[in-house]
Amino acid sequence: MNPSDIPLLEYNNIFVANLIWINRGIDKDIATFDLVIRELPEKWSFYVFDGLERFVDLLLEHKFDEEAIKLLKQMNLIDSAETENFYRNFKFSGDVWSLKDGTIFFPGEPIVRITAPLLEANLLTAFLLNVFSYPIRILTKTLRIKFACEGTLFYAGSLVRLPGFEQGLWALRAPFLLKSQNSSPLFYRKFPQYLPPGKITANINHAVIKSFSSERDAYRYVLDVLLDKANFFFVMVDTYDLKKGLDIFIEEIKKTKNLDSSKLMITIDSGDIEAQAFYVREVLDQNGLQNIKIQAMSNLDEYSIQKMIKNKAPVYCFISATALINITDNPKLEAVYKMAELQHTDGTVEQKAKLTKGKESYPGRKQVFRIYENGLMKEDIIGLENEKLGEPLLHKIIEAGNLIISIPNLDDIGKHLNKELASLPEKYKDVSKSAPYKVSPSEELLKLLEQVKKIHT
Repeated sequence: MNPSDIPLLEYNNIFVANLIWINRGIDKDIATFDLVIRELPEKWSFYVFDGLERFVDLLLEHKFDEEAIKLLKQMNLIDSAETENFYRNFKFSGDVWSLKDGTIFFPGEPIVRITAPLLEANLLTAFLLNVFSYPIRILTKTLRIKFACEGTLFYAGSLVRLPGFEQGLWALRAPFLLKSQNSSPLFYRKFPQYLPPGKITANINHAVIKSFSSERDAYRYVLDVLLDKANFFFVMVDTYDLKKGLDIFIEEIKKTKNLDSSKLMITIDSGDIEAQAFYVREVLDQNGLQNIKIQAMSNLDEYSIQKMIKNKAPVYCFISATALINITDNPKLEAVYKMAELQHTDGTVEQKAKLTKGKESYPGRKQVFRIYENGLMKEDIIGLENEKLGEPLLHKIIEAGNLIISIPNLDDIGKHLNKELASLPEKYKDVSKSAPYKVSPSEELLKLLEQVKKIHT
């Protein structure tokens, strides 16, 4: 079964709805749906859009194979030759408008707009609610950690605590876009053009140290054997006891002739990271080892990093792993995919909106317009596609089922993201609190909404 079947076949009522529409004879009607993120988590002020390439690839390559057809028949979700013919010959034939990867956006704004035959647009429901969820959250979370670091170097850490390996590349892609550090073979296998030259960077971790009879033997091996094989060493000194381990490491350093100590960094990954950083820095300085820097890791997020930065902890580099890749303060993306217009085959058009309080949606084919003041984002207006209210953020990427743009590479996405960040006012970069950004509907959109309300209320 095609991997893209997974998010499509998961949602049974998608196929039930298609049965109803085929039976009613409206399956050829043209529908417009919007993908919208409803809300932000506490202390977040915005999201960054990402995931366009994967979305396009899966959408345009998707087909229902024989196994899928058989399954739908067994579930009575194919009940006629007409229905079977639709799924057997399925190929997306509609139009797609989308934000660019790296675009900053806010709750309530359409980030993807689909206009396609009703059955096709409906089939994308679970897919669209899934496909952007992790890429958007991981890129935004990584950016927040970058803000918290205030220029201090940081690495996106190990992927070993992810719920599944499928998300791994996105967790490595995000820091690359933000000019953070990356040393993963997984990333460079996908993007070999970015492979850095030079020797290895060696992480002398607890497992390596425990494989020796003593810490001293481990440190001696590093200094005697590995020195010429690596351009940099991260060394853990707290495998058994931080103070004792640090003392032993310093003793072995002092025995080593012609050592470039700037190639060494102490990693702290347990206990009170901030207090231990101050202690390690003091001991290193007392022994004339000012060139040896300190790296901090241990479930760090933007909040713990911001606290250490504020307290001027002597940390040269932060590693954020578990809290970052699992996005612990934002475990979900409150996305909705709502019909906004239905154009019947006789040419009549019905505007569609959800009117339930707290879950409202706007009708019509919409555009998001951004207004700037002195080069900075001032406000966004959600209007109708034919309005001219500012810089339009949604761009047509697929027309009649064909890709009409070149998908940007990582360098281009990074440049666009940097441009976005340059126009983002400073108050939105404070990770300790959220700052409201003005997003409002246009007058024309409100008039259209009132027309829908008159019909249904």
